[in-house]
Amino acid sequence: MRRVLSRAAWFVALVLMTPLSARADATVLVGLTSVDALRPSYGFSFGYRPSAVGFEIEYLSTTPGDYTAGGIFASLIVQPVTISNVQIFAIGGLGVWGEGFAGGKRTGVLTAGNVGGGVLVPLAGPVRLRLDYRLFLPGEVSKEEVGAIAPRTKHPQRIAAGIHFAF
Repeated sequence: MRRVLSRAAWFVALVLMTPLSARADATVLVGLTSVDALRPSYGFSFGYRPSAVGFEIEYLSTTPGDYTAGGIFASLIVQPVTISNVQIFAIGGLGVWGEGFAGGKRTGVLTAGNVGGGVLVPLAGPVRLRLDYRLFLPGEVSKEEVGAIAPRTKHPQRIAAGIHFAF
């Protein structure tokens, strides 16, 4: 009898427990990146924010053409303040950056950093508008990389807007 009551109590406890939210998110971004000129760019990111501090993996690229630039970054994201349901965040991290030029010339893969910030504005339920600014800090071209050339801009910048989905 004790065993049956014990199992029943566990069953009731499991049914009544509310699951914790995953606090994961995905974002699709479009914007402008200043490399040699303002160029249309796009990107997407996936993040995990268990508290005011989380991390994010982002891919970004300019639209293909005679010149392309882009990278992949792993960043720490801090969301210290919420004002009227608008979340303000700061972001910074490390990754890789590369640029391709007309005629097939490239920078090669460069280590890079990024810093920036933005806001998340609620739209409906888990969907938010993300407004984002980023400053990219590409490293130097390796002397061992034969044929590689330096990036056109020492500190590319990006402004972007996107749809942010929390799940």
